[in-house]
Amino acid sequence: MKFHIRKVYRLRGILLLLLLAVPAGPAGAETFQTSAGLEIRFDKLPDNYLDIQNHLKELDRQLVRAFRGGRSSRSIPCRLIIRENQAALWELNVADGAVELALGADFLRWRDDPGAIRAIAGAIQLARLGINPENQLEKFPGWIADGLLHKLRIARDEIKVLNVSYYPGLRFLLLSGAMPDFARELELSDAARAVGGAFYELHQEIAAFMLEQFYLNGSTADNLLGDLTILAVQGYGPEQAFNATLGRVLLKKIPANVETAELNDADKIQYYLAAQADQRVFNQYNPLPMEEFQRRFNAIRRFRYQPENGSEALTADLVALPKLFDAEPGCRLLPGVIAGELSALGNRSGIALQLLLSRMAAAVTSINRAPAVSVEQELTRLIGLVESEVKRQRQLETYLDGMEAEIVTPNRYFARELEIVRQPEDILSRNMLQYIDETEKSFLEE
Repeated sequence: MKFHIRKVYRLRGILLLLLLAVPAGPAGAETFQTSAGLEIRFDKLPDNYLDIQNHLKELDRQLVRAFRGGRSSRSIPCRLIIRENQAALWELNVADGAVELALGADFLRWRDDPGAIRAIAGAIQLARLGINPENQLEKFPGWIADGLLHKLRIARDEIKVLNVSYYPGLRFLLLSGAMPDFARELELSDAARAVGGAFYELHQEIAAFMLEQFYLNGSTADNLLGDLTILAVQGYGPEQAFNATLGRVLLKKIPANVETAELNDADKIQYYLAAQADQRVFNQYNPLPMEEFQRRFNAIRRFRYQPENGSEALTADLVALPKLFDAEPGCRLLPGVIAGELSALGNRSGIALQLLLSRMAAAVTSINRAPAVSVEQELTRLIGLVESEVKRQRQLETYLDGMEAEIVTPNRYFARELEIVRQPEDILSRNMLQYIDETEKSFLEE
């Protein structure tokens, strides 16, 4: 009996410690701070304060990454204030050397609103750049807010095992051949919002992709997105600001080859970004569909070369390359080119096809040191294995498409409605929540 009493008291002690460790429920004013120093102040903690806090922290994390850093020596202190009775969607106030942006506690009212996110991101980032955001928020590039909205939605709604960006809309455009004009897309923020719907969601995806390009091609010393924002505030147009930042860097990276020789600067940048989009969207975790894989593989197999007799260029199959390598000087450089194309296609394929294409690339590069007949036989064998694997994966695609059509959940079409239903404040009143808390407390004390 003593053992059981001791056990009960010990359990009560553990429960008490757990109770003390759990954050207190809605109460008075409270202030939080992100790792980058952004202050989030609640004049009164609402029931959904954790949702608001987590959302704003994620927004700040995305801003810090996109702009390569948090505070600087010239930064202006910035705080976000969450007010229970905030009438306007947002309200900016700059006083005593600090920036304050007020938002309402009605989280769903402004969470996905493009204007509100633009105001929040603009106020935070302009203050960090040492720019007073008063009368300048409308100059903060709208496409940055659009890209952030996409990233926030992905972080909130999708459970990801791997850190892979899928970009389904951009993927569809690439497969259909309707390549977006990436630089021009940065000027379409207002128009895309006006159209709304799927068009605006696609614009958000492209904007998120462009945020990545600004980050990947910049550095701490050459902060491309920060410079673009400063130029925008100074009155430079979107095209001028882009050409002076990301465009300037990309023109130095674009290789001089046959495909880019005749292109102007704008087309060279588009060529480079299209290649980056293709590489970003298609990978071993999200490979090319088999129809597109087959098209690209066939294009690599059928290569063109200039015969030594000076006649028109001819087309040949890949298995003929080993013999043509010795017979035609115009084919001497082709093994390296074709091996690179096979490797690039493998990087956009599943692991089985990737391994086969890797072996094929190795066989092609061995042409200059192995007997032509043996290389030809190896290429014929590998091509047969690739065709068999493509057939198998086509059948798998058909099966999975059928399964997906049968198990589509309501959440795909009614995500917004289901989320609203899940909000506690829409189901239970404050008095009911308080009663539940008091009842739980009494139960733990007994």
